[in-house]
Amino acid sequence: MTKSSEDVKLLDSLLRELDLLSKPKPVDFSGIHLDAGSFPEQQRFVKDAAPFQAVLCTRRAAKSYSGGLKAFQECMKYPGCNILIAGLSSDEVFGIWWKDILLDIAERHAVPVTPLKSEMCINLPNRSAIYLLGMDANDKQKRNALGRKYRLVIIAEAQDWASNLATIVFHTLKAAVADWNGL
Repeated sequence: MTKSSEDVKLLDSLLRELDLLSKPKPVDFSGIHLDAGSFPEQQRFVKDAAPFQAVLCTRRAAKSYSGGLKAFQECMKYPGCNILIAGLSSDEVFGIWWKDILLDIAERHAVPVTPLKSEMCINLPNRSAIYLLGMDANDKQKRNALGRKYRLVIIAEAQDWASNLATIVFHTLKAAVADWNGL
């Protein structure tokens, strides 16, 4: 069966349109300054491009909030990227990060987001996304991190994890950031 030239043109046009729709759209984030209101130590951490980082300081020192700022910075800088914030359990990571950190940063800095509470995901208009995932409760949760490419992975409350973090970082998460030369 041969296709008419009109069918071929229509198919070609649809494929071009689909390709355009699937590419991250440029978004002007130039008016958004995530360092406004943060202290110098936070700013240094957020801007640090080292591939492995650990934040060691006292309780209530804004470690998680700084991680949230870093997540948004990466999303705005790299359209279409995924960020993973891994916590002990889904309830724990959601309770700490969702409202008091991620939604607060978006509101405070006027970052346009679409929060998807049921998926524990914050989407930006440039197709970047921040995902929350509980990973320490069981092996099934650890496997949920597989398959997606991440620009940045933040491990929250690392001191409380029962799992071997070296195994998780070097055997699961390092491969997930390889395509982005991630952090």
